[in-house]
Amino acid sequence: MKPSTKAVLLSGLVFPGAGHFYLKKTLRGSILSLCTLIAMSIVIQISYARALSVVEKMSSGEVAYDATAISEMAANTTADGQEPTLQVALLVVSSCWIIGILDAWRLGRIRNRVLQT
Repeated sequence: MKPSTKAVLLSGLVFPGAGHFYLKKTLRGSILSLCTLIAMSIVIQISYARALSVVEKMSSGEVAYDATAISEMAANTTADGQEPTLQVALLVVSSCWIIGILDAWRLGRIRNRVLQT
């Protein structure tokens, strides 16, 4: 398998930056991985807060133990204006993933050319 293909698969299927580590570009891989991890931790924190809010409402009897009522409550729950933060964090995660794939492909193609000569 060509280095470009392997790097793209690692960045796309494993984690952003994994392909860069394979290509020995550790600084770029570290930056992509760190940005993705920070953004993912924000997404997890906000999701946890929303889930906790739904569970508290269920415990107090405000929401019935019905799957449709719970899913509606989870979809409509906003955790004190954190919607823009969540959107930005999701945008960062998806951007890092796309940038990681494209940059790993570019660096892998350069490495392919070097190996062919």
